[in-house]
Amino acid sequence: MAELADGRAVLELGIGTGRIGLARSQRGLPVAGIDNAPAILAALCAKPGSEALHLVCADFVDMLLPGPFGLIYAVASFGDLLIQAEQVRCVVNTARCLAPDDLLLIQTAVPGAEAFDSGGKMSRCSTCPTQRARAPR
Repeated sequence: MAELADGRAVLELGIGTGRIGLARSQRGLPVAGIDNAPAILAALCAKPGSEALHLVCADFVDMLLPGPFGLIYAVASFGDLLIQAEQVRCVVNTARCLAPDDLLLIQTAVPGAEAFDSGGKMSRCSTCPTQRARAPR
């Protein structure tokens, strides 16, 4: 992830207790984090190194933090958005905070096809090439 950020500011959606964000910050990246749980952010603020983070208590679906960020990432937190309209709003709003030609990285679980009761189908691609898409501004 540090290579993708290439020294530019990063934003973590759903920073939680800072497991990833603190590590990025300790490697010299400017890190901002957003989370909607005040108690979790308080736990993060009690950790050494947290003073270097820019933290915001808010819902990341509708956030519009001043950027631009070279990399915005969500590690498992995107899966907490259960409504497709929220997912789309999150991606659109996130794109507005990215620097031109920079990246949104989403890591989330993908259920196996056996999870579909109604005979739904899905494809899995674990070795897809990285593609940069220009987001609407």
